[in-house]
Amino acid sequence: MDLDYDLSCAFHTPEILERKIRMLAEHGFERLLIVAPPPGNPDYSHAARVLSEDGPPNFLRQSRNALGDDPLELAVKYAKLAGLEVIIEFKPYEGGGVFTIPDGAIPHCGRNYMETLGGRSVGLDPFILEHPEFLLERKPCDDLRSKPVNRIELVFVLDKIDDGDGMKQISFDDNAVSMFPAREFQIHISSDNGTYIPYGEPFEIAEHVALRTVTDANGEPVFPSPVRCRIIEIYGLKIESPYFSICFRGDEKAFRTIPFSMCTVFSVDSKLTATVSPTVRNDVSVRQLPFNRVGFEFEEVGPYYWDCGWRSCTILGFARGRMKHLRGSLCEAYPEVRKYWLQQISNFIAMGVDGVEVRLQSHCSGVTDFVNYGFNPPLAEAYLEKYAADILAEPCDPIKLMQIRGRFFEMFIQDAKKLLLRNKRKLLIQLHACMEKPSLSPVFHKLGFWANAKILPDWRRLIELADEVVIKDYNFGEYSIHVADEIKNFAAEKQKPLWVHCYLQQGHDWNSRFLNALNSDSRVTGILLYEVVWNKRENDGIIRLDSDGKLHWMMPENI
Repeated sequence: MDLDYDLSCAFHTPEILERKIRMLAEHGFERLLIVAPPPGNPDYSHAARVLSEDGPPNFLRQSRNALGDDPLELAVKYAKLAGLEVIIEFKPYEGGGVFTIPDGAIPHCGRNYMETLGGRSVGLDPFILEHPEFLLERKPCDDLRSKPVNRIELVFVLDKIDDGDGMKQISFDDNAVSMFPAREFQIHISSDNGTYIPYGEPFEIAEHVALRTVTDANGEPVFPSPVRCRIIEIYGLKIESPYFSICFRGDEKAFRTIPFSMCTVFSVDSKLTATVSPTVRNDVSVRQLPFNRVGFEFEEVGPYYWDCGWRSCTILGFARGRMKHLRGSLCEAYPEVRKYWLQQISNFIAMGVDGVEVRLQSHCSGVTDFVNYGFNPPLAEAYLEKYAADILAEPCDPIKLMQIRGRFFEMFIQDAKKLLLRNKRKLLIQLHACMEKPSLSPVFHKLGFWANAKILPDWRRLIELADEVVIKDYNFGEYSIHVADEIKNFAAEKQKPLWVHCYLQQGHDWNSRFLNALNSDSRVTGILLYEVVWNKRENDGIIRLDSDGKLHWMMPENI
């Protein structure tokens, strides 16, 4: 049960929550895992959950108000009364702040905010506001903010993009410039990324087709060799504003780019540091307004970034500089952070839970150029000690840095194990196939996927510490016996119960084909059914809650 997600899909009173949990017990379930909301109930997924005073119904806020001070504690109480074993799913890297509002704006609620690139990051864990120095830091860079922007280069791929997306499979020939013209260019400027006004000076446009080497935000090549690209140059500029935008008219399908790495700004011949986004953010009432009234969401995080950053767009926002800290995600290298995480586990124990499952993924780990984050002083010191290299002054190996972070994370897990063992509680660990053969790829199942914490602990050591192991990968309805093969083998060797994550909604894993394939894998103890709630958007849940408070059991009987 992803508690906040359940509460956001339908209005919950204490009576409804109790009946829903009791229904699980009545239908034969013996264990309930509850995903714990971050402390302070910050938002970590969508603006509508925190900001909206009008607009769509905000069931999360209404439910929280109806359930009292601590909905999690109440859910644990009801589960124990129903005779269920209760495991808390704890996400240490989940700290909120996944969306922003303009500089100076005050949200109606979710008032825990701090300044970030593009405005104010809203809905944060209160601990982060007290200790922003513990957030994961970006590598320092010279953003040359004082220099005017004289030229902007936009690059769009014409060749096929091999990622399974039919629209991106289209290949345009060299006549694309004339067949799909970009026209009526407009430039706007802003001082706060809230209100944009027209740029009043003249400028010129030049276009041509050429071969270009395309890399993602982390400098990794996207294609094995240069590909044909449409290159648009906008020059004769003198933009001094911290934010600006470019929009033009054209068929979006012909303008495919990775904004972060393929759209560049210059001052004379110097390349300036800028963050580029095609995403117009919602305003504080969660209405979709024109960009010139609400600005752009720079470094869009949460469940919105699925590959290396491909977008088809005819509007782009630019912010000078980069995000200095990873919003909502703390750095495990600080003893104070590990102590804070342990305190949360102590709070779960005090609620009477039977165990804690530690989940590495979070909504707050998504950042585009993730290889440039993790440069906090204690991480730099540890890297220098192990590899005799100063990562603040010279290039480093991103995988090695993630392994350094992983060792600090192991320290937390060791302490968590001692705390739970002392209180006769279980420790469960979520692992991922990408840990076996890590790469920087940002696609599903890979270490660089947006939700992964970009750390590399010794997964064998974690299995040894854990009482039970959960493999959380995206199956999309098909169970593969070979995914996370080494992890499954080692867990079996250590005789640790092993659970496979079964996405009811996002993955649609609940089908006979998936279950039959999983049953053939003798290493697997069972499945973790994730996301209890049934809703109209994705109807693969277990329990439907109607607007009148009636509950309906939705589990198919024929599986």
